[in-house]
Amino acid sequence: MDILLRKKVVDEQQQTQLTDYELQAESIRMGSAPDSELQLLGPKIKGVHARLKVSDDCFELIGEKNSLFIHNGEAVKRAAINVGDEIIIDQHQLVISEPPPGFDLAIIWQPAAVGGGLLANAYKTKLAQTELRTRPIAWMAFIVILLVAGLLPLVDYSVRSLQLEPSNKQPITRYVADSFWSSGPLHSAHNVAIGERCESCHEQAFVPVQDQACTHCHGGTTTHTTVDNQHAALFADQACQNCHKEHNEPQQLTNRNDALCQSCHANLTPVATGFSAKSHPEFRVSLLQPRVSKQLGSLSTEWQLNKIAIADMAHTQENSHLKFSHQVHLDATKVRDQLNDTQLQCSNCHSLSADREHFQPITMEQQCISCHELSFDPNQPKKQLPHGDIANIYPTLEAHFLALAFGDNSQTTFERRRLPAKIDAASDCTGDVVCAKQKATAENDRQFSQSGCVTCHYIEKIDGVDAQSRWQLLPVRLTSDWYPAAQFDHRSHLTQSGETENLLCGSCHEAQSSTTSTDILIPAMANCSQCHSDNKQGNKVPMQCVSCHQYHPKSLLNSTRRSVGNQVPTPITAFMAETAEPGARP
Repeated sequence: MDILLRKKVVDEQQQTQLTDYELQAESIRMGSAPDSELQLLGPKIKGVHARLKVSDDCFELIGEKNSLFIHNGEAVKRAAINVGDEIIIDQHQLVISEPPPGFDLAIIWQPAAVGGGLLANAYKTKLAQTELRTRPIAWMAFIVILLVAGLLPLVDYSVRSLQLEPSNKQPITRYVADSFWSSGPLHSAHNVAIGERCESCHEQAFVPVQDQACTHCHGGTTTHTTVDNQHAALFADQACQNCHKEHNEPQQLTNRNDALCQSCHANLTPVATGFSAKSHPEFRVSLLQPRVSKQLGSLSTEWQLNKIAIADMAHTQENSHLKFSHQVHLDATKVRDQLNDTQLQCSNCHSLSADREHFQPITMEQQCISCHELSFDPNQPKKQLPHGDIANIYPTLEAHFLALAFGDNSQTTFERRRLPAKIDAASDCTGDVVCAKQKATAENDRQFSQSGCVTCHYIEKIDGVDAQSRWQLLPVRLTSDWYPAAQFDHRSHLTQSGETENLLCGSCHEAQSSTTSTDILIPAMANCSQCHSDNKQGNKVPMQCVSCHQYHPKSLLNSTRRSVGNQVPTPITAFMAETAEPGARP
């Protein structure tokens, strides 16, 4: 089950600070034990005081070993949990609230004020409390540690080194003594891949882990900068283990300290030392822009990904070669959802990808065809023009009108909703090849010049060629990643209760007032600063550098100025292209 835990703390200035946590477990343990999913400190709280679990399709809180808790003012050992219930364990208050989308339950936790004395008295930390003498125990412990954690691991390492010889075919024997040299367990991801094979990383005894041991598995990891960057020399002596520390608890391989980033970026231009108007530079979008040229009677389009400063956005347009108005499609008086006759929502067209950051590509077949049919003859609306195959549009029309001229010309007329246009029926061309071809040519010209393909696409007419080739469509490319140097979780920003989907999306993207597809609907930093800050300020969410940026950037960053024909590599295709061996299939 997925539970949203919202910790509510009131500081000395009587300001409320909210911190959200996501708990995922079959059951939630509540108690003073450090490994409890919800640790509650108090003199009357047991190590595992109560357990929250799903029972018979409902949530139930059960006191462990007859432990009591207050449920809606009544002391009980077991209670069914519903929205609005109040639970008190010692002085900790838990209120069950309506869960946002994506969660099974939401809990607002207001912890009890824990003084230093209460926390200290919860554990015995003085040897004198055990009535044992210090010196004899210290000498005994010293000898035992020297033997168990010194001599035995050395013997273990020597024996294992012999077993690792290529000539030795016997399986490697593991000894318990080896664990005494470890400061903590492996990260769960490394434990699955490596297990107890310490030599996978520790290639030499008493030598720090080398980068080559890391890149043996993480070969596709990018460097922090490109090799031609003017600051690349700053990272020449940086090792993986400088930032990634293993055998630590709690498990955290990534150094999230802002000081790591500020040590360099505070001295670079532009300066970045935090997340505010004074400490962070304004955003720059990565805009996909076309260069169209005519070569030998045909159009050629080359796409370039360029960085554009937000300050220049007022004079910049997105040129995707698509005609589209968000304002029209979000106007409930003009366009409605055909399934439930309601106003269109953003998710009708924009489907969030599994990474929760990007959106699935918008295609005619998935998002548009339900309203914008490609029929051209109102008497035979099931006849559709091929989409994305401009070379076969005229042959399709010619075959249709020839079939009408020489085949069964019976037609059944009925009304059918069609956008963007509805045409008149074709005149009778029975037995006349020339007439049928003329109708095909006329309909082909109408599709590209009056209503049809030209409604959504930009068309260029090439003079001096036949009817089949005279119209050329400019290819459509939509910018898929406006901020490739940043990461953003759309799902977490769509969990605000009481707000409609269109209002939530519209708080960052001003689509309701956008009348053309050339509008750039990407927010600037000022929009983010309304809710986020680099420190705790009122109800703002604190941000760290790694909240948005990766030390190892996406491979696309190294390819922003590289285009291949009409294709721009995505992060995954760029990575596969750079790491694949010759002849290897991705």
